[in-house]
Amino acid sequence: MISTQKVEMQRLRMAVVVGPVIIAVFMVADMSLLPRSLYGLYLENRLLFQFPAVALTVVVAFQDRFEKYLKLVFSALLLWLTFTNFALIYHCWRSYQFAFPYEGTILYTFYCVFALRIPSLLTLISCSLIMAGFLALLSTSNIYGERGPISAAFVAGGLFICVYAKYRLDNSLRRLNKVNRQLKRLSTLDSLTGIYNRRALMDASETLLSSSAQEGQAFAVLLLDLDDFKKYNDAFGHQKGDEAIAIQADILQQVFHRDTDVIGRYGGEEFMVASSGMTETDTEQKCQELAEQWQQRSLTHLPTVSPGYMTCSVGVAYCHNCGTSNLRELIHQADQALYRVKSQAKGHYHITCVTEAKVKPEKC
Repeated sequence: MISTQKVEMQRLRMAVVVGPVIIAVFMVADMSLLPRSLYGLYLENRLLFQFPAVALTVVVAFQDRFEKYLKLVFSALLLWLTFTNFALIYHCWRSYQFAFPYEGTILYTFYCVFALRIPSLLTLISCSLIMAGFLALLSTSNIYGERGPISAAFVAGGLFICVYAKYRLDNSLRRLNKVNRQLKRLSTLDSLTGIYNRRALMDASETLLSSSAQEGQAFAVLLLDLDDFKKYNDAFGHQKGDEAIAIQADILQQVFHRDTDVIGRYGGEEFMVASSGMTETDTEQKCQELAEQWQQRSLTHLPTVSPGYMTCSVGVAYCHNCGTSNLRELIHQADQALYRVKSQAKGHYHITCVTEAKVKPEKC
């Protein structure tokens, strides 16, 4: 599935490609209004100065290594197109006493700002420079006569609307993105522990398993269950029970902190870890670390429960090469291993080796 960022980049590149087409259409419209004596000057301005800059921008936009600089490139393009337009207006008046329309200045700005998505700060800087350039143009020659102040007010108003609208749009998008991040967090994370909820856990584990299979990496599924949790919960209360669950999540995050570790709350007091690239020895060491962490926490349990503090049991399904292994089957094997631990020696772990051909119930 293509990421949102890639889709946005494709749309942005499409807008860059459409830009030259729009300029070409306006060239046809412009030349229908120009006297023939200005054709040479007009085509020189467009073909020698504007189109090469646009073509260079199109090329840069399709280079991945320049993606982070595109906003600056688009801002520079806007200023270049605008000031070459000012140069054309100036030469048309000085050489032929022809008042070339200035409205293209506003059109360039609106297209670059909204279609090419120049951010609000760069929009403010660019529009300020454009306004200064237009005022300088009016001060050097009486191009628009008595309509000069009205023209300046029109350009200033258009640029102000552009800056203000872009600021409001960017601000709204920032708030929307913040809300979306919060919604994503709420939909994927368990509210008590802050780690993956079951749905997100399964999705992330499926993705990790698929990647491990492609790369021929070892894969392990660990199911963890707090021992005698119901007794603890009934004796000490639900708040203390929630604290024990939160501690388990904290321990898991300390023990499994690699990029190829996925941890989540499987349900109730049960947790699951999916891990890629660990050796059998690594897996055993992780299980031992879990036991040591609980021993260090010394969360007091009922006196009738051995060893007197909270422990967790771990069942592991481990495969050297995932191949076509199914996540649900691996979870089933880990669950069987966990059941074996719970029925024989709580607070310990058991590892089941899973291969394409068979399951070895003994430790690897």
